[in-house]
Amino acid sequence: MKIQEIGRDSLEDMVLKSEKPVLLDFYAPSCSHCRTMEIVLGAVAEARPDASVLKINVEGAADICEAYGVTRVPTLLVIKEGRVTDRHEGTASVASVLRML
Repeated sequence: MKIQEIGRDSLEDMVLKSEKPVLLDFYAPSCSHCRTMEIVLGAVAEARPDASVLKINVEGAADICEAYGVTRVPTLLVIKEGRVTDRHEGTASVASVLRML
């Protein structure tokens, strides 16, 4: 399953109004740990088709980062019914991300 990248224009519809749980990955293209997390996120997306796995490039998304208190990458947020229900900063295993969802 492909992980979709979103921006501020689709945040409300794809994240805040989503009927599915959303795993939102804040990343930077230059971040090696973020590239490592791509494999984990792909596995999570395959294991949980009932959830949306989305990415936001922090470069050019300072307002979204500020709104969610994201100060480092990678940062993962789980958002259900428009609310952040869990967060993790740094790399994580597939099992730990699945437990977050």
